[in-house]
Amino acid sequence: MVKKSLFFIVICLICLINAQGYSDLPSAKGENHEEVVGPQLRLNTYFLDFGIVEPGMEVSRKVEVTNAGQGVLNWKVLHGKKGEKLPYYLSLYNGEIVGSGHYQVPSMHREVIELNGLWMERKGWPVMPAQGVLKYHFYGTGITVHYWRHPEGGVFSFLCDQYWLGEVDTRGEKQERTWVHCVEHLPLGRHTLTLKWEGGSPMFVGFEVTGREVQWGAKQQVKFLPDSGVTTREVDYVTIVLSPQHLSPGIYGYVVSFQSNGGNENVYLTWEVKSEGQIKFIDVFRYVSPREVYLFTTNPQEDERIIRKGNYRKEGVAFRLFPPGTPGTVEFYRWYHPGRDSYFYTHNKREVEKMESGYVLEGAVGNVATTRLKNTRELYRWHNPKTRFFFYTPVIKDPALPRGYQFDGIAGYIPN
Repeated sequence: MVKKSLFFIVICLICLINAQGYSDLPSAKGENHEEVVGPQLRLNTYFLDFGIVEPGMEVSRKVEVTNAGQGVLNWKVLHGKKGEKLPYYLSLYNGEIVGSGHYQVPSMHREVIELNGLWMERKGWPVMPAQGVLKYHFYGTGITVHYWRHPEGGVFSFLCDQYWLGEVDTRGEKQERTWVHCVEHLPLGRHTLTLKWEGGSPMFVGFEVTGREVQWGAKQQVKFLPDSGVTTREVDYVTIVLSPQHLSPGIYGYVVSFQSNGGNENVYLTWEVKSEGQIKFIDVFRYVSPREVYLFTTNPQEDERIIRKGNYRKEGVAFRLFPPGTPGTVEFYRWYHPGRDSYFYTHNKREVEKMESGYVLEGAVGNVATTRLKNTRELYRWHNPKTRFFFYTPVIKDPALPRGYQFDGIAGYIPN
């Protein structure tokens, strides 16, 4: 215990020095808002987190290209040069909740990120509330926090494995992305970084972890569209497509280089490959009540009260869903209508808005794909207009389908 305390005292001294300024390394880049003469290349991100990818899947992310200077910006995209050590990056951006005002951790990171408090979102980024806490369980030897500096910012402190390391003031005259090195030279292994609210409204971007082995991805597995453009004031969008093939399980990275007459920037890609056997699909059990209300659940123990109260009878595994965070998939939500004591499932919240009022969101039961992917099949939805109950099945002529139900479309695509 004494040795561990002395070790962290040394680490704290190192981190306090690091917290005084910001590195000029390309893997931890701040933004320059000084007025310039001529065009200036600016990207909305320098890291792209693709999460967990199964071989054969195709996943895409977008990068915004803007001209922060004057005149005409001519830009192009190239494959980066292999050789430098790649960082492992985890992004906190959640595109599924943009505009909702309430932040949720991206489904692919919920096993390693914990939030306490009512976190808000700003353009998909997390804003820390009063008394808010974030914990990130990571594997490595060091970690850097990327955050937004902005006029409405605030102050947060950071700890590693319960040892206080420093405090950061995120307030600034203009909004810009920057970072702080929290800790380095840790023993390689599992650690917990804790961020605590100390005032204001800190807004975070993500984490950069050192010490993890990141392999270089193959050139033919990364594409970008378009690969060049011209802009003055409008925003250009570049879609970066990842198609991992013949890769062994592990952590991978890549560099995409943006070059222009207004400067050059690199975008670092990170993804994890898991074999099909490693991805554990989620069994969905079907229960039916004496009123022929169908309950689809992935956790019968959690829904035990509902099952017992409604006298539901188990009919077995109806289908399987993708686990949270599977690239190319979205969350599949369960909605409950107290007035009719019935359920509705969809990945599209707007479908519920078009239905009668009264539905209450109970949360996600798993993930589905919205387009056909490799080794997937349709999940069909059926509707009884008389009872207004719903039934879900991957079999178009399911003998279990009761009479009176009408075909209501495809609810999503699920594992074979």
